[in-house]
Amino acid sequence: MIAILKSVNCTVYSPLRDKLYELEKLYGKYSVHVLCDSLEVSRDTFYNHIWRNKKENTLSTKRREEFKTIIKEIFDSNKQIYGAKKIAAVLKNKGYKISERLVSELMFEMNLVSIRTDSKKIY
Repeated sequence: MIAILKSVNCTVYSPLRDKLYELEKLYGKYSVHVLCDSLEVSRDTFYNHIWRNKKENTLSTKRREEFKTIIKEIFDSNKQIYGAKKIAAVLKNKGYKISERLVSELMFEMNLVSIRTDSKKIY
């Protein structure tokens, strides 16, 4: 813990953002438990900073790109009628774990909009 405290440019009383960036530099050199205990940061917060908040994270970027191609295929194969809700349902039926919100977000990034704006009425 002393070696960690000597090598970082912040203290226990520094803002959380500063502590997280300093701990990120040491990630992999020391155990996560020791890193987090030394600057009094919860491990959940540290892992959240490392994995979930990184747009350039290769794992999440790769996953998003895979879903973009699958969503585009489903969208085109259904004559551009399906919206995010139906595409999410199709993906779930195929065994993918994806939320409707992520499908909507990816469709927005790819500028995919359903050509049908109202529901189909059956008489």
